[in-house]
Amino acid sequence: MQRRARGRRRGPLNLIIATAAVLAAGVAALLTVNTAHAAGVTGPLKSSGKCLDDTGGVTTSGNPIEVYDCNGSGAQNWNLPGDGTVRVFGKCLDIKNGATSPGTRVQLWDCNGSDAQKWQPGATSSLVNPGTGLCLDIVNGSAVNGNPVQIWACNGSAAQQWTLPTGDGGGTTGGTTGGGTGGTLGVTGISTQSTTLGVATGLLPASTGGTGQVQWSATGLPAGLSMNYINGTIMGTPTATGSSTVTVKATDANGATGTGSFTWTVTAPAAVGSSYYLDCSAASNGSGTQSSPWNTLGSANSHTFGPGDKLLLKKGTTCHGKLTPKGSGSATAPITLDGYGSGAAPVVAGDGLTNPDPSNLISEATVALTNQSYWIIQNLEVTNNASAEALRSGIEVFGTDGQEHDGITIRDNNVHDVMGWTSRSANLDWYYLSHGIGVEIPTQGTFFKGVTVSGNSVHDIHGVGVGLYGDQHNWNDNPVRNRYVLVTGNTVRNISHDGIVVSVSDSPLTERNVADRLGVNGRDGVYAGIWGWGDTNPTFQYNEVSHITRVTDDSVAWDCDGSMLGTCTYQYNYDHDNSNGILLVCASCGRTTTLKVVYRYNVSVNDCRFHKYTDGALSVDFYNNTIDCRNKAFDFGETPSITKFSNNVFIGQAGSSLPSGPTYKANTYVGFTPPSDPQASTADPRLVSANGVGTPGIGSIGGYKLLSGSPALRSGTTVPGNFGTDLWGNPVNTATPNRGAYAGQGE
Repeated sequence: MQRRARGRRRGPLNLIIATAAVLAAGVAALLTVNTAHAAGVTGPLKSSGKCLDDTGGVTTSGNPIEVYDCNGSGAQNWNLPGDGTVRVFGKCLDIKNGATSPGTRVQLWDCNGSDAQKWQPGATSSLVNPGTGLCLDIVNGSAVNGNPVQIWACNGSAAQQWTLPTGDGGGTTGGTTGGGTGGTLGVTGISTQSTTLGVATGLLPASTGGTGQVQWSATGLPAGLSMNYINGTIMGTPTATGSSTVTVKATDANGATGTGSFTWTVTAPAAVGSSYYLDCSAASNGSGTQSSPWNTLGSANSHTFGPGDKLLLKKGTTCHGKLTPKGSGSATAPITLDGYGSGAAPVVAGDGLTNPDPSNLISEATVALTNQSYWIIQNLEVTNNASAEALRSGIEVFGTDGQEHDGITIRDNNVHDVMGWTSRSANLDWYYLSHGIGVEIPTQGTFFKGVTVSGNSVHDIHGVGVGLYGDQHNWNDNPVRNRYVLVTGNTVRNISHDGIVVSVSDSPLTERNVADRLGVNGRDGVYAGIWGWGDTNPTFQYNEVSHITRVTDDSVAWDCDGSMLGTCTYQYNYDHDNSNGILLVCASCGRTTTLKVVYRYNVSVNDCRFHKYTDGALSVDFYNNTIDCRNKAFDFGETPSITKFSNNVFIGQAGSSLPSGPTYKANTYVGFTPPSDPQASTADPRLVSANGVGTPGIGSIGGYKLLSGSPALRSGTTVPGNFGTDLWGNPVNTATPNRGAYAGQGE
């Protein structure tokens, strides 16, 4: 879409400022635009039917500002204190880098009294920055969810008309207990929910008041939904109908809690649409009914499906070629791609489909959707094999039109033998965009709201096992990111490079996946087991990564990579026997950002390397982990100022060592000389049965629990934000935590 009014030239700066002054009544008059206001009012700031929104509810300076559906969340609860600033979460609406040119984005930043944080009323309900004479403006005039906000020449368009708050922000507030210096903690942004069985969905609660970082938990969520603890995002695909009472709880840094409850109802899909049948073993091509099925993929590809339709492939048969059905479902009536009949899952064999154009970053996939919404892809067997590598994938969902697309579920498929690309040096783009299963938004401005990838078996892939990727030419730094992304219960094995990569997503949750034997059959490249890139507040939990071979570099289980915002969390995971170690932090791989990394309550066996490329990283909190390196030397390449090691149990080789730069407190060190630690312990922690052997299955690590009477019980130090449970479900004693990954009372 062409940017409206882009041809209008900016006048001289002093003339624009003078014009703005005539149109405005001054900074103080900001409180009288549209309706009468009193200093200190709080609430939504609206334009074009959307609300000004702090992206992802992230409170880090530099977080981008966008427009989004009004939902009563704290990220849309703007305060007008009467000094010309516009604030949320105690920070100011700010022009990035104090720039003065049209098209500069706005962001969240510490309030500093600069001209870049001043706003006053202009004509036609606009908000003018007096230092530039430019108006607050929705990019391209498109009020699509997630579209960013900028300064632009004032033109009276709807995208520059803002309705200011008149009250206290509204929202639904639950009961509260306790309270910190920030005031009583409350929960907003929740309301009665009605969603559809099988449709990927989500909800973002918010908090008010409280002190410091808030963490979240929930009870009563419908089966198939999960919550990201760092900001309360709920996401997933409901797997059963019925109603339940959901209670969400926010807990602040002082332990104060706020709760809110609501009803969540999951209903069956609407009884609309038709079923279309495909039997590639049929002798002749029919009309698509069960008694007269289609017998070619081309027949299915030429049909446009609608809400409630089903495309059903006969089990026990194989179709050769590319399946690209058209059309979109709806939130109450998704389109389903599935099998029918009895026997083995239907096979769709791509037989080497590839995209030969190296400048085109859309991979050729056996099963592909493009710019479509509300689809369920399930119970298929998909291949795309060939004798030579190229840009290939198995199942792909593409977004390329700069718009929002919703409700994508990819579950319970068997994707294997995809001959993608494994040489990073020969073609970087092809290397990252060859997938077993992929969701791609290469065009900036496109995003998916509601993506669930669950229960799939992905194996023998030359490429990435499961990958969500963005603008590969811009290092996955998409300004508009996917929302409500859940990657859960997948198994990826025999993969040439990355196991699971979740990129360009707000608050994605990656949990209960297994990645094993990665790096096999690869030529050259860098990769990791399960990791994120270009996300906001990603959380990875209850995953297992093992047996990564090393090709050139990285080859670690976990990685928090570049263009990240907020907090990157790894918790409750298990890694073992990977060639190059535990964790990589590369905050500068892409756009440099300020990033907090939390690595807690994980068990690691025979993975003894932790490296960081730290420019841009804010902090790394590495606490309450059990690291068993009795069979290898430690290789912790650290930048001293940003890492804190607390309450860990380190088991090491004689003669091994940890670097002297980071901060150590209340760790246990077994088998080697500890670094400087004011509360160091070298006593045997009395693990149940650990022997330094990595065994398959996250359920196999009970040997790393502590026995009754262990000196590691209740001898740790308090760590801010250390509450919740361990990976076995034991509650954490926040005042006197254990050392290591086990938080219970002793076995």
